[in-house]
Amino acid sequence: MKLLQISISKVKTYIGFAFKAGKCVMGVDNLEKISKPILILYADTLSCNSVKKINDFAKKYGHQVFEIENFNEISPREGCKALGIKDVNLQSAITKQLNI
Repeated sequence: MKLLQISISKVKTYIGFAFKAGKCVMGVDNLEKISKPILILYADTLSCNSVKKINDFAKKYGHQVFEIENFNEISPREGCKALGIKDVNLQSAITKQLNI
């Protein structure tokens, strides 16, 4: 999914809030350690094996998953290709922006 420019700025802000609050998990390996429901966003450039891992544990634990084409514009760190949001309110705000 390609985000619109206004959505990019809002999603980036929400992710920044989650990152500063310690409610953001980055990296596929770190995402696999979280069993409570989270929102997972990943880059379309993520390897097939990593995408399979994400989809497998997302199905197991009921996580929401979105693939983002312009992920580098919303990522809080350079080189990060997958992240999870653990805060329920930020999850719903980001999901609203992704469903526009």
